[in-house]
Amino acid sequence: MSAKKRTLFVGDIHGCYNELQELLYKIAYKPASDRLISLGDLLHKGPMSAEVIKFFYNSKIEVIMGNHDWHFLQALKGNIAMYKEAENIMQLCGIPKNDMIKWLEEFPYYIKEQSFIAVHACFDPSKKKYAQTSFQDMINGRYFDLETNTILKFVKSPNTYQKPWYQVYPPKNTDRTVVFGHWAKPEPRFFKNFRCIDTGCCYGGRLSCLILPDDIIISVESHQPKKFNY
Repeated sequence: MSAKKRTLFVGDIHGCYNELQELLYKIAYKPASDRLISLGDLLHKGPMSAEVIKFFYNSKIEVIMGNHDWHFLQALKGNIAMYKEAENIMQLCGIPKNDMIKWLEEFPYYIKEQSFIAVHACFDPSKKKYAQTSFQDMINGRYFDLETNTILKFVKSPNTYQKPWYQVYPPKNTDRTVVFGHWAKPEPRFFKNFRCIDTGCCYGGRLSCLILPDDIIISVESHQPKKFNY
């Protein structure tokens, strides 16, 4: 009897390479049989962004576009000013600039399968289809404003009409698990069929993996200093 095929989703890594390797060991990751998907934000904030990038680049593992990946790409393409961290990453990872750009440009904004759909940040509850969400909202959104029908990146003190996007998403595809990251909290959030697995590794929290079809979370403790409450 063959082993059950697993799909593994890893939350925001943000340069925490050692924690990533510990997590893959802990979940007994098997490249030949497991499907591993990063929910984006491979880089920035943590200490080893170049090593994380090299791991995913050389392994050809699937990565969903995150806001930090997108920002890095824009700097490499000259659409925004180049910054010191991006220069350091390029120097350390040793990947030619054009190859890096091509690789990053291939990151999907979401992955949809029969049993799950995964995105970095959010889908727009006001749209009839997942794909109608703007790519900027897919990589940045957190709240949904019920008065203006708009996605909001961040709300310091949400009012009555400003809700986490997944709490007001129309009840459809209830048999499909919706997996996302971007919104760091000390614990993974399970809400109906929604799973947020960003547990703030770069802030001194944990790095987490959702395993499907078992629907369980496995985490490892961060090596980073506790920076602030999130």
